Amino acid sequence: MRIPTQQWMKLGLLLAWVAFLCSSCRQLPGYGIAERVILIGIDGVGANEMERSDLPHLVLIRQQGAYTWRACGVEPAQRAPAWASILCGAGPAQHSVDSDKWTITQRKFDPVETDFDQYFPSIFFLLHKQRHNKKCGMFYDWPAMINLINLHYTDVFEPCKDTSSLLEKARPFILKEKASLTLLYFGDMIETKQKYGRQSPEYEQSLQKLDQILGELLDLIAAEQLKHVYILIVSGYDVDLKKSDLPSSTLNYPWLIWGSGVRRNWVIQTNVHIYDTAATIAHLFGLDPPKSWIGRPVIEAFANHQ
Repeated sequence: MRIPTQQWMKLGLLLAWVAFLCSSCRQLPGYGIAERVILIGIDGVGANEMERSDLPHLVLIRQQGAYTWRACGVEPAQRAPAWASILCGAGPAQHSVDSDKWTITQRKFDPVETDFDQYFPSIFFLLHKQRHNKKCGMFYDWPAMINLINLHYTDVFEPCKDTSSLLEKARPFILKEKASLTLLYFGDMIETKQKYGRQSPEYEQSLQKLDQILGELLDLIAAEQLKHVYILIVSGYDVDLKKSDLPSSTLNYPWLIWGSGVRRNWVIQTNVHIYDTAATIAHLFGLDPPKSWIGRPVIEAFANHQ
């Protein structure tokens, strides 16, 4: 059957428009510039802690990077929905993780998109599918973290007993395996805050330990002369905010990015959502996000953004 010339013209215009959009994305600041990304999860650490001057390595990362203390969370305000959103570039309405009790076999509704194992596509899935030779892994001290994504697309997922062992266990993977994407999740922070309170010596000790580990990470990057490394520090849940009367989606969390080409000591003015994290990582690696993702890369964080 012969296709009318007018339809061919419409198809040609559509393809040209798609090509234009793709080329525009590739011209945006920060696109495809990363060789390694280290995502650090620090639930339970809010703006009050982030702005303290006695946590020198957090201060240094802030001064050398771009940040906001007002990244929007998701509803409900629970850890599993928050971290599924951070890792999957979308909210609970898309990925279906709607409570801390969620598992893939016990969910109230299906995700809007799934892989072969019926999981919503995460940033690990995206990296595996589009960059087959890239390695990625996760190190965590919160057991439920492994429920949120399809572990088939991670090269390593290592549970850790406490904050102190996270970086030590991750170090060989980062260096010897030349990991592209590494998640370090410090769940001890929020658990200590819940158990002892924000003003407790135990929570203070946890903060100081976290800052020390961040210093060790920066020293590791410098000593090994690692290039094109980006650190993202994200919080998605805080017991102090959960107790407030505000809707979960209006609660604000810290979000920081550090690395070459990132604006220095820059307070991000545009709206940031915690699910923009996966989209920003995808942008750094030059990946094409799934249509089901609602997150957008935080372009303002990069130095040549106008």
